[in-house]
Amino acid sequence: MSNGPEGVDRLAAVRARFLVRLAEERAALASGALSGEDTIMLVHRMAGLAGTLGADEVCSKAQAYERGLLDADGDAGARARSHAELIAAIDGYLKA
Repeated sequence: MSNGPEGVDRLAAVRARFLVRLAEERAALASGALSGEDTIMLVHRMAGLAGTLGADEVCSKAQAYERGLLDADGDAGARARSHAELIAAIDGYLKA
């Protein structure tokens, strides 16, 4: 992307789309209606895009939740806490 006004506009558009998508994905996660595989894919994508766009807290919480989901022997309570922490991080980012 260029550093001129056009590049800034494109970055603003990408961030705007990210906010819309993040809100939609937050709703999907909170609903509990996703399959385990769909949840893992959603959280993985979320972590990558959040990291790219500087949403560091969302990125780190998504990565932690993904690790918990992938750990078949992991503690269900820890997964639930990671889920709640990710939802809280998303809420915080969307309110900022």
